[in-house]
Amino acid sequence: MAAGAARLLAAYAALPEPYQPAWGLDASRSMACRDCDDRLAVILPPLEALPCEGTLRILDLGCAQGYFTLAIAHALAQHGRRFEVVGVDYLEDNVRFCEALAAHHGVPAKFVHAPVDASFVDAAESEGRDVTLALNVLHHVQRQQGNASEVMEAIRAHSRVAFCELAQREEGLEWVGEWHAADDQLLGAYAFRRRLARFPTHLGEVRRPLYVCSDTLAWVGERWFEFDRTVERSHAGVPDAFAGQRRFLFGRTEVVKAYRGEGPYGAFNRAELDAEASALTILADEPDRYPAVLARSDDGDTVWLARNLLPGQLLSKSIETGDRIDRAVLVRGLLDELAHLESRGFHHCDLRCWNVLVNANRVRLIDFGALTGEPSPLHRIALAAVLLEIAEAKLRHDQPFYATLHPLSAYPAAWRALETLGAAAHHDGSGQSGTRLAPAADVMAAAAQEQVDGFRRLQEHLMEAERRLAAAARESVAAAAERAALESARQTAEAHAISLGESLAESQQYAESLRQALDESRAFTDSLQARIVREAADASGKACTMRRPRRRRTRIR
Repeated sequence: MAAGAARLLAAYAALPEPYQPAWGLDASRSMACRDCDDRLAVILPPLEALPCEGTLRILDLGCAQGYFTLAIAHALAQHGRRFEVVGVDYLEDNVRFCEALAAHHGVPAKFVHAPVDASFVDAAESEGRDVTLALNVLHHVQRQQGNASEVMEAIRAHSRVAFCELAQREEGLEWVGEWHAADDQLLGAYAFRRRLARFPTHLGEVRRPLYVCSDTLAWVGERWFEFDRTVERSHAGVPDAFAGQRRFLFGRTEVVKAYRGEGPYGAFNRAELDAEASALTILADEPDRYPAVLARSDDGDTVWLARNLLPGQLLSKSIETGDRIDRAVLVRGLLDELAHLESRGFHHCDLRCWNVLVNANRVRLIDFGALTGEPSPLHRIALAAVLLEIAEAKLRHDQPFYATLHPLSAYPAAWRALETLGAAAHHDGSGQSGTRLAPAADVMAAAAQEQVDGFRRLQEHLMEAERRLAAAARESVAAAAERAALESARQTAEAHAISLGESLAESQQYAESLRQALDESRAFTDSLQARIVREAADASGKACTMRRPRRRRTRIR
């Protein structure tokens, strides 16, 4: 066993990049680029709790040295889960090492040598995966293949849940680039996405976020919640200013609320969810009237709340669709609910038709973040306005709908004797019967105060808008200066490029002249060499002639 571990450590040290520790070999930790235990501690709880009727199928893309593949397989085996865990890496050395490490520890995990691209994910996911891990791999995919967004789309198409740890542009990695300007740009198509934590890397000070994403499941408060419908607004009356601030994930019997916890509405969103959770905790002994809070989480940028749903349809929708409703029964049910709520120490400070739920003539109030312990005359105006909408079967009150008070003559004759209508917002100025009712003094005072408060809020919004405008102007000036600097640098670069081009042309001309001179030199050298050869041959011939012995002539006498 020790010899096998030693061989594995030697193989680990010889890998191109010992990025992760070798799972189960503690001696490898000092050689690894980064720790993985912190990430594993965040990933394992949702993995182990994931609802799955059959075999839990997990794909680890860019598995490197297989730490997460092996650790997850081991943990699931310890819990007796049926599973299939497959690690994929484009380096064959990593895959061979992972296979040897899995065999050494007896962990039932599989490893595949393949490129991490969209076509592989599509093929590997053809039967559907429950979970895909893409931890610090997408920026490598982008650098090598340029299709990280396509890989992310394939993961979303074939996996119920994805865990993604993403490199950030602030790290200055040149291969992150414009394809990943923001995390929402890459993961924004998911109905549910939640940042679980941030982790350091060996590359710098920037901590990388790890997200869990899904289109059918939400992980909140250490629990999974199934959903099949997502809306950005709970009803049509939500002001446009709240666009992008809230998301509602509706299941069959539960809803998960995701409210932005930062920015201009962050404090307001937090206060509303806190008020809802506090009120429902107090009212938890009446589950037929008030839903139970199931889970809460706060990630800083996003605040989460999951609770049960009450059955029924919004009164506003019933009115819009022209449903036949017994208005008298509906009014009595609404008054009973308000009276019961008051008996529990609460008042509803945002009474609207879209905050009234109707189920077979049974009335329930919703929007529990609007519950308060302090009564206000404005609540009576809201009640009178809602009663008028019910009477007319028409939604007529824009926000704030209580800006104008309507006379009793606007209501059906049968309703005018209702003590509730009279006490809601009016009094008889003369005390004589038949006299037109006028707004009560406290109602007038409250309405006036509301106008003052509204003006104050508008001033605050104006000041905030001016502050942002000034900041935007400063950023615009800075951006203009940066653009000017970049333009100047571009012009300088272009001039330099032109100069380089001219120098290159001159160099090419000079090189051509040198080539011609060299050719001439070679031709001259060849001719000179031929001449030398000829002259040498001539000289040799003459020398031979001179060396021959002369014959003596016989003198004839």
